[in-house]
Amino acid sequence: MCIDKSYFLKARELFKEYGYTELNTQYDDCLAFLLDGMYPCVELISSESGEKHAESLKKDYKEMDYAVKIFSNSSIDELEKYLFNGFFKVKAANRRISRMYEEYTSSVMKPYGKQGSDYEYIDVSYTVEHGMEKTESKTGGIVDSIYDNP
Repeated sequence: MCIDKSYFLKARELFKEYGYTELNTQYDDCLAFLLDGMYPCVELISSESGEKHAESLKKDYKEMDYAVKIFSNSSIDELEKYLFNGFFKVKAANRRISRMYEEYTSSVMKPYGKQGSDYEYIDVSYTVEHGMEKTESKTGGIVDSIYDNP
């Protein structure tokens, strides 16, 4: 992949959209971005000619206790996917949603003596009253009454 000035320009815009601050480097073939927060990190982007510079910067930032990642052959789409997943914490959100779903289905199904993973519709009998007339049936009676009495 060819990393040129237009690539660096797109990368700058992308990292700024996700809240990163560009750090000054003394190199033209390497960019550095800081995401400050609870776990501050520095993301480095380098061209092939800038790999040694990126490694030098990585060493310097690691000595300052930053987490550091180097992107040297990533497409703009790959960078955006990385930033999107990091910003929205997709994996953690999916795990949290899955855990919450398991807890919910377990609580719903527990009274029926079933495990949460067996969460499904339970077909039960219903009593439907039309005036004074009582009919006992499965769900068909309810569906019929909905269509018959709009």
